Amino acid sequence: MKRQQNSRFNQGYNKGHGNRSWDNRPSAGKNIPSPYNFVPLSKKIVFFDDIFPTNGKVQLSKRISHDIPFKEGLSGEIDISITALSPIYIRNGGAWQDQDRLNMNSDMQNFFQFKDNSYYIPGTSVKGMTRAVYEIATFSKINANLVYDNRHSIRDLHNPVYTKNLTSKKGNVVSSLAQAGWLYKDNDDIKITPCDYARVEVMDLVKICNQPLNRKQSAVDKYSKWGSNLQVKFNFDEREYDHSSTNKWGGTNYLYLKYKKATLSENGKHQGTLVFTGQPSNYEPRDKRRKHMEFIFFNEGKNSIDVTKDQFKDFKFIHSDEKSEPNVEWAYWSKKLDNNQRVPVFYLLDKDKQLSSFGLAMMYRLPYKNTIHDMIKVTNEDHLNKSKIDMTEALFGFISDNDSLKGRVQFGHLKATSSPQQSNNICKTVLGGPKPTYYPNYLKQDANPQNYKTYMDKAEIRGRKRYPIEKIRENCHNLPNIPNDNDKVATMFKPLPKGSTFTGKIRYHNLLPLELGALLWSLTFGNNKNCKHNIGMAKPLGFGVIDLQINNQIENAEEHINNFKNKMKDFIGDDFDNSDPIKHLVAMAAISIKANYETRYPTLDRGNEFADFKRDKHILASYIK
Repeated sequence: MKRQQNSRFNQGYNKGHGNRSWDNRPSAGKNIPSPYNFVPLSKKIVFFDDIFPTNGKVQLSKRISHDIPFKEGLSGEIDISITALSPIYIRNGGAWQDQDRLNMNSDMQNFFQFKDNSYYIPGTSVKGMTRAVYEIATFSKINANLVYDNRHSIRDLHNPVYTKNLTSKKGNVVSSLAQAGWLYKDNDDIKITPCDYARVEVMDLVKICNQPLNRKQSAVDKYSKWGSNLQVKFNFDEREYDHSSTNKWGGTNYLYLKYKKATLSENGKHQGTLVFTGQPSNYEPRDKRRKHMEFIFFNEGKNSIDVTKDQFKDFKFIHSDEKSEPNVEWAYWSKKLDNNQRVPVFYLLDKDKQLSSFGLAMMYRLPYKNTIHDMIKVTNEDHLNKSKIDMTEALFGFISDNDSLKGRVQFGHLKATSSPQQSNNICKTVLGGPKPTYYPNYLKQDANPQNYKTYMDKAEIRGRKRYPIEKIRENCHNLPNIPNDNDKVATMFKPLPKGSTFTGKIRYHNLLPLELGALLWSLTFGNNKNCKHNIGMAKPLGFGVIDLQINNQIENAEEHINNFKNKMKDFIGDDFDNSDPIKHLVAMAAISIKANYETRYPTLDRGNEFADFKRDKHILASYIK
């Protein structure tokens, strides 16, 4: 067949795999629906010793003590009450197993209780809620303990950020850039022995083993179906294979893939090892984009490639879940690696012929160039400064590799005082949402699709995640549907009703007046009656909206708050209330301010809106302009 050119198609393919143009979609720049948004990180960090200088003497942060009071040190109690403005839920304590999650008779679904069967809001919940606001109000560092410095990955065949790293294109001929090799242990080192690879039709393998290797399944399932003897003989032909398809305009997208294609034969000139990768969907002969081939590794080289400890760490993180448990494929191969067996991998080299990255498939999960910490540094490297403490660390305490400090504020449990009754109807819904890898939301974007950022770019993170007081839910009715009725992603819980009240104490010791002012501001948003906190689970759905009141008289409270705000103004160079972080924080806490976009999670029950929005270059709008 004579190769033909289709300029419209080629323009689209140069920007990503598939029949879509990445840069010229009419929907680019539209808003992504989201129940959360972000308070921008401050470009100015206020450190404790900058606020309280000591004229060359010992830094004040080194003199913070529970035993030796400051001259102006204040100690006391704050009596608080919390009233639920919507149903409220905090998971009951206990060592729960995964099977308890959907057990209607399990105490796991109950609101937090003690042995006296009374309901409580744990002090740790109030502490976390208050600290999150205090960090923003005092222009402190982002809490690095909650932001792990991991390197995430991308695997998106529609995104040129991904495809340009793993494929090359000349005209309408595409070739893979990934090379093949065997990962193995050499004492304490990890290495890769390079080899060649050819591709083989999965249907040819099905005919030999008479097993359904062409159905949706993991690579581990395929190895189990095939058996232990993976050695095969074959011949191969390296050329350009037609991969043309019909585009949405009714024309033909002419595309050719160049690779070595193997034909199995007992008299084959070559011998190699079968390598299976996962089958993401059932083999459909009419679908040109179906996965229809496996691999044969052969012709090993004599030299090896070194894998650095950081590269292996990144690889393990990418192939593990949120609990650091390896996924199905890596769990299978890691045991073999630990037993000094070899693991088939694909890899890329950098311009100096050193290892750049590697994975378990030809189009593998590609590590991003930047970690989340790298993105934080774009705003201000001081957010990750461990040598100087900020006001949050000074008040709430911290533990680091070389130092620690006990906090000077303690949050007691808040006991329910209104004898609330749990709902007999269990709420059942999905609470999961996008992870930090969802760069359309977690990185600063603009409406120009040409400037769409990923973790491959030096971009800024959006900031601290918050759930605006958009909805004040009345009950468990009309919760989001569970996609495909998949209970594995569902959560069940029994909230306490709207109107439930709780009381408790916050005790503070040896606080400087400005610190007390900052604490009081964080509890009350500066006595702003329009602002409310939210707490507990299901905040994205309008649960846990609360009104917090201080019931006792704090001497000079208003003066402490105003002095704190004025001191912040001196350091940030802007009026406290008009600074960008504070304006966003207050707007998201205000019951009278609503977003100009839908405040819901994208859905998975009618396709995958998460993927669609990313592909179409939608953005999460700023909560306020």
